[in-house]
Amino acid sequence: MVDVARRAGVSVATVSHVLNETRPVRPDTRKAVLDAIDDLGYIPNTLARSLVTARTRSIGLAVSAISNPYFTEILQGIESSALEHGYGLLIADPHDDPEHERKVVRLLHERRVDGVIVAPSAEPAGLLEYLAGRKIPAVFLDRLVGDAHDQVCAENTRPVEQLVQHLAGLGHTRIGLVAGLPGLSTTTERIAGYRAGLERHGLPFRPGCWPRATPRHGARRTPSTGCWPPPSRPPRSSPRTTR
Repeated sequence: MVDVARRAGVSVATVSHVLNETRPVRPDTRKAVLDAIDDLGYIPNTLARSLVTARTRSIGLAVSAISNPYFTEILQGIESSALEHGYGLLIADPHDDPEHERKVVRLLHERRVDGVIVAPSAEPAGLLEYLAGRKIPAVFLDRLVGDAHDQVCAENTRPVEQLVQHLAGLGHTRIGLVAGLPGLSTTTERIAGYRAGLERHGLPFRPGCWPRATPRHGARRTPSTGCWPPPSRPPRSSPRTTR
């Protein structure tokens, strides 16, 4: 750091402020410091810096089924934004299991991440208690956990309703649903949209008549799916006649 300060013509304290963002620095001075860092190939000691600032400039990400293309795309966006702001990611897979979820978040916390992003399980009470008790900054992803938390979620109800309406409009009368894991807010929203779409077209809603799905294995047939006849085919259109 002394060499960087000498090269930039500033004090060591100024170099520290630029690296740690602990005090505003004039743009031209900041540029001189960053140029000196590049010229000298200086690599800051992140561990030493974290002892001073109590920050690691890292974010923990706990998302189940990372191989799922949906979450993969989200992960890429998070990583890109984090890097743009000088943060790195530590990634863990909680497997949609409440106990494992608490374990991986605790491990991320022990790595002293500055905050966590979590796609919560269907039973997040233990996770919420852990985060609140330790005042860990958290953002919840994809699944709702209550209005008192910061969360980013996609709309599920209306799109599923529109899908059902589309199929019904094509003449289908027996429309199935793969909703997701029971207890997740996304599953509840999809079922609500599914029911609304059926009711709009006067089709029967059979509670529990859909296969259970997991992020890793997709839809699995369960005894409850026996109440469904095979999915319907659209009626054939009558041949057109011309005069």
